[in-house]
Amino acid sequence: MLSLLLLFTSQSAPKPETLTPTEYLVIAAGARAGRTPVRTDPVEALIVSGQWQTPEAGQKLPGTQTAWEKVAAGKDGSISHRALRGGYALWKVESPTPRTMVLEARGHGLVYVNGQPRAGDPYGHGYLAIPVQLKQGLNQFLFAGGRGAITPTLRPPTGVVEIAPSDATLPDLVENRQGSEIAGVVVRNCSPAPLADALLTATLQGATRSVKIPPVPAHGLFKVPFQFDHPSLPKGPAKLEVTVTSAALQARETATFPLEVKPPQATRKSTFQSGIEGSAQYYGFVPATTNPPSAEKPGLILSLHGAGVEGIGQAATYSPKPWAHVVAPTNRRAFGFDWEDWGRMDALEVLDLNQKKLDTDPAKTWLTGHSMGGHGTWHIGVTFPDRFGAIAPSAGWISMFSYAGAKRAEPRSPVEQILNRASNPSDTLGLVRNIANRGVYILHGDADDNVPVDQARTMRSTLADFHPDFAYHEQPGAGHWWGNACVDWPPLTRFLSEHPRPAPEASLSIDFRTFHPGISSRMAWAEIHTQAQWGQLSSIQLKADPAGKKITGTTANVTRLALRNPGWPQTANWSLSLDSQTIPLTAFEKNQPIHLVRAADGWKTQQTPPPADSKKPGRAGPLKEALRRNMVYLVGTAGPDEETQANWQKARYDAEVFYYRGNGAIEIRTDTDWLQNPAAFKGRNLVLVGNEDNNQAMAALLKTSPLRVRRGKIEWPGKSAEGPNLAAVFVRPMPDDPDGSIVIQAGTGPEGIRLNQRISLWLSGSSFPDFFVYNPTMLQKGPEGILTTGYFDSNWQWSPDQTNNP
Repeated sequence: MLSLLLLFTSQSAPKPETLTPTEYLVIAAGARAGRTPVRTDPVEALIVSGQWQTPEAGQKLPGTQTAWEKVAAGKDGSISHRALRGGYALWKVESPTPRTMVLEARGHGLVYVNGQPRAGDPYGHGYLAIPVQLKQGLNQFLFAGGRGAITPTLRPPTGVVEIAPSDATLPDLVENRQGSEIAGVVVRNCSPAPLADALLTATLQGATRSVKIPPVPAHGLFKVPFQFDHPSLPKGPAKLEVTVTSAALQARETATFPLEVKPPQATRKSTFQSGIEGSAQYYGFVPATTNPPSAEKPGLILSLHGAGVEGIGQAATYSPKPWAHVVAPTNRRAFGFDWEDWGRMDALEVLDLNQKKLDTDPAKTWLTGHSMGGHGTWHIGVTFPDRFGAIAPSAGWISMFSYAGAKRAEPRSPVEQILNRASNPSDTLGLVRNIANRGVYILHGDADDNVPVDQARTMRSTLADFHPDFAYHEQPGAGHWWGNACVDWPPLTRFLSEHPRPAPEASLSIDFRTFHPGISSRMAWAEIHTQAQWGQLSSIQLKADPAGKKITGTTANVTRLALRNPGWPQTANWSLSLDSQTIPLTAFEKNQPIHLVRAADGWKTQQTPPPADSKKPGRAGPLKEALRRNMVYLVGTAGPDEETQANWQKARYDAEVFYYRGNGAIEIRTDTDWLQNPAAFKGRNLVLVGNEDNNQAMAALLKTSPLRVRRGKIEWPGKSAEGPNLAAVFVRPMPDDPDGSIVIQAGTGPEGIRLNQRISLWLSGSSFPDFFVYNPTMLQKGPEGILTTGYFDSNWQWSPDQTNNP
């Protein structure tokens, strides 16, 4: 994507307390980025190297013949210009004294504030307001363009601490029902000092509860998750009072948030605390009707919304069903993650929560969604076929490659081959045979001008080659949205109700595929644990004969496998024929898995699970899969001040981006916090920022890692690279925690840390293997700057044949 650069200045403000720009300079800069770890950007290259200088009109971007051009701003300081899509904008602000201001801007991808990266608002939502430090004299705000016009404003803060009046995550209460609920509100630290002692107190109708707020970095923000109590209340409005106090900052702020108390059968928002990082999230809920009551457990329809739609909006399209609850997760935001990455995790987290909370029948679980949610239906449905009886995409696109702009490079080089492997889990067509024994209903308008009907027709043609039980309907003359019927379509919902999930013991034949068991591993009574070539397609085809007490089958790209007796009464003297090899099974007890390992001379049984330090489902990578399990950032503080500040800036930027894109609440701590009390972090995945010389936790936890990052040097088996401008991201197992993972975001010096600040971890569809090591050449020449990338083997060791440079 061609990028352009803009400059604008502020000479006067519309009123004394605010500042807005009056003119811009525009320049084509040639930056390119996308759903990939690789990016090119000559402007970022200048910032990373420390060579950025404030441009003037007519000045050329170094290395190009393109010069700056003036463009006038609108009355409100905004600009709508072709240059803004993927471009840059610089705002110069003079300040007579050092002071804190709050930046409110829309339309930008990010902004460098005096060289420090801060999150942007590319969708123009307007809820992202960031405290910033102005220094005396000239201040520079360098915006990266997002999806259109940019509108920036600077205002003074309302206090040392602000409670944001918007973007709260709040539940609907149920009338005449007392209890406690989860909520989340944004707290901004408008101080140059950390907010380390703050207390949040929530009060509703005299019921009060307090929680300590995790440390918030200087000029940072944090969406605080908290629990509040409430008495039994009548239908109607209610008010939740939230107070934040800090003795150290001498701050006390109070805000009031409206709540709604609804009848038990009303469609409503329900909240929960996510296990990904502890944030407050919500989902839309349509209770099943209870008249007449039934002795059977209800079913559950998991319904995924489209881009720009809220979960409660998705839920509101449904009429109540007597046979199933409807649950609509959020994808973490209205745009979120396209139901991949943390969007996928959110959907499964909400599903798990409600199957337990509502005591639904696991066999009566179905998946559907519209538009982006239709894509999510395909993606989640083929990835986790064991969870659903049927799936029903409406106006859905197939994959990132067919619609969302993700590109797969021709694998001309080993680097491109590895990065293509990393993107395999997004390949819907590669996994589509997983739903061969699940019902599928495809719905699409034949005049859809948003998601072309060819997406549905392609899937119809694909299913026709092998699927015995799918239905297809094109609505004549219908566009992309044709009212609630394109979601709550009676033939579609009836089809779901008629397709329960087969019981595991009734699933005598398994044909299952996965690109990565760290993401998806199980079908009925079989589970793939490890692969020979990570990120490549693995498959198992198994047939069970309980009466004859035998299992036969074949595997591909599988090195560890587990089989579980799902309830067959025969438990002794089974035989297993796997890949033409016969293996006697003396015992095949229910809920006692048999572990199989493929060695050089064939398959062998193991009486015990794989070693705790090996890869396994849930702790096998790839990189982004480890960014969960109540993750917490640990910032390296033991190095020179420039490195420490760069580490803090990286962590703060990631937390802001995940807040914006994922309604997230990443807690940021220091390496010293971990050293003083490692037990306080037990059960949490860690994200380490820095290098082994400035992050003491990194030095302690990575002693056995084959990839090491120190000040001025990165080493891996047989090779190394030197310099202060190298960067790496990689995942490792947590020592002494068989379920834990560590994500390392490392730089060999200030330049390397700055190079890592904008890596596209939080962009949906940006696929990473286990490790990715690079230098600033990438910003100029793309893949040529990648030093090494690939996968660790099944024991987390270096695997030369799974890297770009064996």
